[in-house]
Amino acid sequence: MKFLRALLILSGLILVISGCGVKNPEVEPAPDVNKLLNTAWTLYDNGNYSAARDTFEFVTTLDVFNYEAYLGYGLSSSMLGEFDDAHTAFTFAVSIIGANEIKLGIEVIPDDPDNFDNGIIDTVDYGSTNIWRLKLSKRPVLGIEKLSISGNSPDLRAFNDSVLTLVNYAPIDPSKAESVKVYYYYYDTTVSPDTFTTWALSGNAASYVAQGENLMHGIVHAGGALKSWAIQGSSIPAFTHEPNFSDKQVGLILAMATFKEGLYANTVDVIKTWIDPDWDFSGDPFDPDNFPVILAKLEEEIKNN
Repeated sequence: MKFLRALLILSGLILVISGCGVKNPEVEPAPDVNKLLNTAWTLYDNGNYSAARDTFEFVTTLDVFNYEAYLGYGLSSSMLGEFDDAHTAFTFAVSIIGANEIKLGIEVIPDDPDNFDNGIIDTVDYGSTNIWRLKLSKRPVLGIEKLSISGNSPDLRAFNDSVLTLVNYAPIDPSKAESVKVYYYYYDTTVSPDTFTTWALSGNAASYVAQGENLMHGIVHAGGALKSWAIQGSSIPAFTHEPNFSDKQVGLILAMATFKEGLYANTVDVIKTWIDPDWDFSGDPFDPDNFPVILAKLEEEIKNN
C-alpha cells in the first residue's frame, strides 16, 4: 500500500513537472461590459428588442449587479409585451441600487371617540355624501394595497399626501368597536433618491399601465418616481431612450393609471401639477358629469405628448 501511494504521488509529480514545459493556451480577455451595453442600447433604439434583451441579459451573466443591464432588460421585455419579466427586472434594478424610497405601511386604527375627535377618522360629510376620510401617519402616501373595516371594503375615491377619501361603510358608531386596517405604500423621504432608481420606477409604472393589470402598483411606482423628480429636479439627466422618461411623461403615466382606477380627483391633481399647471378645471372631480371633461383633457395631453 505504501508503494502504491508513493507511486501515485510520484505520478502526480511527474505530470506536474512535465506540464511545466507545455505552453498554456491563450486566455481570451473578458468581454467589455460597457461595449456590450452600448450595443444593447443601439439594438433597443433600432427596435430590435429581442436582441437587445438577450444582450442585456448576457451582461447580467458577466456582472450580476449591473443595474443598467436590468433596466435595459426590463424596458426591452416591456416592449415585447413580456410584462412579468419586466417587473422582475425593474424591481431587481432598484434592489441592487439599494435606494428604494417606497415603503409599505400597515395601520390598524380603532374607531374610538379619540380618533373621531382628532380628525384621524372624519365622517362629517358621510350623512349627505357617503364620503368619509381617513388620515394616515406615514406620508406622502403613494397608493393603497388593501383596506378593510371588519371584513367590509370601502371604495377608495382619492388620496393625497396623507388622507384617503372613501365612500361606503364608514365606521360611524364607535360603540361597535370596529377597526380600520390599511396596508399602504408611502415615500420615505429619509432615503436619498437615485437617478437609476427613478428610471426603474418609471419603467415599472409604464409596464403596469401597458399591461392593464395591477394598476395600483403602476400608480405607486409612478408616484415614487415623481417624488424623486420633485426632490432631484434638473439634476436627473435626460433619459435618451424610448419612452424618453421625464417628469411630464411619468405624470401622463400616473394620470392614465389613476383615471382607469376611478381616482378622478387624483387625475385632476396630476394634470395640474405635472402636465398642464394652467388647466382651468374648477369642477367637482367626484361628479360623474365631469368625468368626460377629465378624460378629454387626458386624451388631449396623450395626443400632444
